Amino acid sequence: MGFIDNFFKIIKKGDTQKRSGCSFGTFAANTFFPILYPEFFHGMMTEEDCKQRVASFADETAFEWLYNHHALPVFHFVYSIIRSKQPAEEIVNDIFVKLWQQRETLADIHHLRAYLLRSARNGASNYLRSLHQFIDLDQVSVAHIRFEPSPERLSISKEFIGIITRSIDQLPPKCKLIFKLVKEDGLKYREVAELLDISVKTVETQMTIALRRLSDVLAYIKSQQS
Repeated sequence: MGFIDNFFKIIKKGDTQKRSGCSFGTFAANTFFPILYPEFFHGMMTEEDCKQRVASFADETAFEWLYNHHALPVFHFVYSIIRSKQPAEEIVNDIFVKLWQQRETLADIHHLRAYLLRSARNGASNYLRSLHQFIDLDQVSVAHIRFEPSPERLSISKEFIGIITRSIDQLPPKCKLIFKLVKEDGLKYREVAELLDISVKTVETQMTIALRRLSDVLAYIKSQQS
């Protein structure tokens, strides 16, 4: 059985929970990475480096890094649309299996997260179509999506981060999803519009709502600090 089969067998069955009670990502970081690839462990490798190593050398460890970095956000996106855990996991696993099978082209993908999310949307759409349903952005499930800004980046104390997070959590579902795609996944407005099959104007409107609320919260925090 090849690497990709073993890899997803481990992910799906949770076999690594038996390995010292840690997740696969932790197991890989503590075992494979420091020994075989110390540059991964010390944070010297970038995503572009990993993409190139996978494309050029079928580097399994680099692919594991990409999986661990992207799989959970992609799963959250799929789950927000179809609201069913097992099918969402299967869609994400299928995406990464295909990515490995077509790894020679990986270095040519400019924005990997955007590429994976487009694949995820197609998978979610196909799944819903099989149930004679369709994507409804007003009904997306976003309770599991957490956006946690860095206290250091905002130059505020940690106790105020909870206020910001709760404010974002209270956004309407579509607004919160769009805000997350822009601010956390790094998509441009045009990319979000194409991904969700909406107009750029709609993205702009939803971001205005989110940023206005965030601005109000930050103004309140500033008043408390003065």
